[in-house]
Amino acid sequence: MSHYDRVRVLFCDHLGLARGKYVPWRVAGHGEVKNCITLFALDYDRSMSPAPGAMMMEGNPDMEMRFSLDELRASWEDDRTAIAVADGWFRGEPLAIAPRTVLRNAIDDWAELGYRCKVGIELEA
Repeated sequence: MSHYDRVRVLFCDHLGLARGKYVPWRVAGHGEVKNCITLFALDYDRSMSPAPGAMMMEGNPDMEMRFSLDELRASWEDDRTAIAVADGWFRGEPLAIAPRTVLRNAIDDWAELGYRCKVGIELEA
């Protein structure tokens, strides 16, 4: 049993925004929850467009949001909430349009060329 009551499962969308949802520990306690893949169709103004890979016109299927229970962090909220940063998966494969997948693939491609990548955050972006 965890000392958390719920988990805020977060992932980075195509705009660099944190998306996700709160789920009770009994749901999140196995390291995977579902979320609609069509969140990748949202624009900054919350309108939606049929972006490639967002599957807006294909019935808005769910993706799996997978996270490690060993990497849970205490929330900034004043309660028993944990924070999990998740990776998107779809049909048993890493979600190709998820920024964390794109970043991993880019790092792997550069490594094949003999480079070691260093990633920094551009705070004004």
